[in-house]
Amino acid sequence: MSLASVRGAVVTGLQGISGLRVYDHVPDAFNEFPAVAVRLWAANYTDSTYSFRLLLVAAGWNVAEAELALHPYLDKAGASSIRQALNADPNCLCLSAGPVERKLLNGLPYMGVDLTVVAKDV
Repeated sequence: MSLASVRGAVVTGLQGISGLRVYDHVPDAFNEFPAVAVRLWAANYTDSTYSFRLLLVAAGWNVAEAELALHPYLDKAGASSIRQALNADPNCLCLSAGPVERKLLNGLPYMGVDLTVVAKDV
């Protein structure tokens, strides 16, 4: 496989979550919410794994409401769980998430959280 194939497997896993807009890159702006963007974080050539940082964002002026909107995607299990969707692939492991905070992307504010995912190149 290649990096593109591994990234594609992560994107495909995320696309199985109903109502979540999935980007295979960080867009200039998010137009649909909730949304997640897949970013390469690191490559480990000794064990053939790639680490990705997923940027999960929600819309809303109310910080508490926007944060609560992210919770179903951060749950350990459930129909909207990113962890569950990605861990269904034996070569993919969602390791951690946090913190939920305000983020700026190209000068636009979002409520978001980073998730760390490791995927094996098989």
